[in-house]
Amino acid sequence: MMLVGVNVHFKIPIGYKYINGITSVQMASFIHDALVELHPTGVKVIAFTSDGLAANLDCMKILGMGLTFFMYMYIYLSLD
Repeated sequence: MMLVGVNVHFKIPIGYKYINGITSVQMASFIHDALVELHPTGVKVIAFTSDGLAANLDCMKILGMGLTFFMYMYIYLSLD
């Protein structure tokens, strides 16, 4: 998982899981945990990006996001 600045130039890896496979529920939990840790920092998450794999799309549905086709798994953020 990576944070990518929208109005500033940076990329920061914030998480990596060594897996052979992951369910959409496990992935949603991983993303939720990252958001919980980011919240106190004041980071504004404005978008998630992922490929169109069915598990990724199900994960975004679990997290309550509207879905379209995405290319990579990044979290875009703004530091205002």
